[in-house]
Amino acid sequence: SKMSLFGEQDITTPNLDKLSTDKNFFKQIAFTSGIVTDVALPSFFNILYEPDSTEQIISTNTCLFKMAKDNGFETYFYSSQSQIGLAYIKSYLCLNAVDNYMDGTDDTHELKKNALDEVLVDRLENVNFKKSNFIVLHQIGSHSPYELRYPKEFAKFKSNKDDKYDRNSYKNSILYTDYIITKIIKTLENKTKKPTYVFFTSDHGEGIETHRGHGNLKLASNYEVPYFVYTLNVNNRFKKEVNSKYTSHYKISKQVATTLGYDISNMKHDENKYVVCGKDLCGVAGYLELYVDK
Repeated sequence: SKMSLFGEQDITTPNLDKLSTDKNFFKQIAFTSGIVTDVALPSFFNILYEPDSTEQIISTNTCLFKMAKDNGFETYFYSSQSQIGLAYIKSYLCLNAVDNYMDGTDDTHELKKNALDEVLVDRLENVNFKKSNFIVLHQIGSHSPYELRYPKEFAKFKSNKDDKYDRNSYKNSILYTDYIITKIIKTLENKTKKPTYVFFTSDHGEGIETHRGHGNLKLASNYEVPYFVYTLNVNNRFKKEVNSKYTSHYKISKQVATTLGYDISNMKHDENKYVVCGKDLCGVAGYLELYVDK
């Protein structure tokens, strides 16, 4: 809701705002799979629809990295988050199917210190674009504390010490993300003429109005996240597949799997029901069932 791409009055995503007029750009609001990273990432990368799907994770049958590798793609997981920050996530991502792995600690040389997201752009230099690649660029994004997520030259919105939610620092972090995404797209344009699909979403949302942070199932700001697709060297086919302003991590994961060349029509779900997990994968910490009318 703080991205001008989705209606924020302050211009926080100037580059994406321009890109959104391109016929190859498509956006929606997405419901996250989980309101914390440790739930959202395993759910997304294993195409989980609902809680208590641990057996599906263990099988690795729907792990996107394994699916990509089995179908001839070189696989990458590049993160700007620290080694310690990813400690509870990596075991769910079938890393034996990840050919190239780097996290923020490879840049900062400190176990607990995240890198700035621009390191992800630099790491694209490691990719052999003559191959077919499945590349995940995992940002730190707008995670609190917001003032640590961008270089000082992106401090367009001045921090207000009386604002306990630090909204302006949050907007600056979005401005930086807008810059990073645009730089990634420009790099891809220069590196490859192959059909290329850029998917962007956030693992979870952030509360900066009545509560600061995330992990609260009662706040729509915690489970509503941005989503867009931008295609290079192909015709955008995603507009034909949706008829709602909303989608979900589950549906996005399935789109990624389809793009990797898989027929996943046997993965059934209720088209009218979206499921959001709380703070654990099993659903013990609660979950939401959301219904959206036409």
